[in-house]
Amino acid sequence: MNILEYVTSENTDMFKADFSEALSGKLVMSEVLMDVQNGGKKWFRIELSPAFNVDNDIIGVVINSIDIDELKRYELKLEKSNKQLRAIAFQQSHEMRSSIARVLGLMGLLKESPGDREIMSHVEEVSNELDSIIHDIIDKTEEDSY
Repeated sequence: MNILEYVTSENTDMFKADFSEALSGKLVMSEVLMDVQNGGKKWFRIELSPAFNVDNDIIGVVINSIDIDELKRYELKLEKSNKQLRAIAFQQSHEMRSSIARVLGLMGLLKESPGDREIMSHVEEVSNELDSIIHDIIDKTEEDSY
């Protein structure tokens, strides 16, 4: 019996490369989406590690296959949600930022004309606070992206 009988044709080259690497003494781990008997696909973590004899010579490869389908699908769903949330935060913060920039620009014009400078000062203070909050949102969304 040949181990390659259990490897799909689309994964054969990768399996052979990983097997050779394990035979050279390295631990190889990969996450693979594989076809299953019911016609669907499942995620597996495949681990190939060298097998040693008592003299510490490599005599083969130990292969472990772990079903990580539920965990991997959850991870992919979280990544998608995080990406969507970052996009929403980016869009909303930039839309708010452009409005605040216009308010701040108008504040500069109003300061030059006669009027209630104390009220203008408070409006400017609040606008600057909002601008700071928006910049914090932008910074946090950029920190979390990878």
